[in-house]
Amino acid sequence: MDYNFNKTSYTIALVLFSLIGFNVFSQKEPQYTQYMYNIGSFNPAYVGTVENPEFSGLYRAQWIDIPGAPRTFRFGANLPFQNEKVGLGLNIVSDQLGPTTQTYADVSYSYQIMVTDETKLSFGIDAGGSFLNVDFSKGTFENPGENLNDEMLSKFYPTVGAGAFLYAEDW
Repeated sequence: MDYNFNKTSYTIALVLFSLIGFNVFSQKEPQYTQYMYNIGSFNPAYVGTVENPEFSGLYRAQWIDIPGAPRTFRFGANLPFQNEKVGLGLNIVSDQLGPTTQTYADVSYSYQIMVTDETKLSFGIDAGGSFLNVDFSKGTFENPGENLNDEMLSKFYPTVGAGAFLYAEDW
């Protein structure tokens, strides 16, 4: 019986690893200093956990006098529904660094369940995309012989995410 269990475990593991044949990235790259105001950017289960709709904006600039310094813009929406079990969210982020601009957009959905009379557990998913644009004419290169000055790189990367959020009024 032990042999069958091990063989089945190895077979399942082999099938799972063979299905993961592409690159997966686990974190989004923009940096924030006030995470408590941007929870919906990181955890889709957070949307819908508030009593009233929330709209937020953020601007972050670093090294202001340096050309191409990092700048981040963010707009977010957190929309609870009247049945208090479902929430929708929207995140739009533009992250600029030198010749690179990366724009993220995603939509989040969450569903809340009661754990106790005062505690809820929320599960969320999000889907969207990341648009990467690099303008090589704005860059300084180690090898000036490379002729990239007129080139532009534009790529789209789909993004998906999931999360859980346990919360109560007291904490």
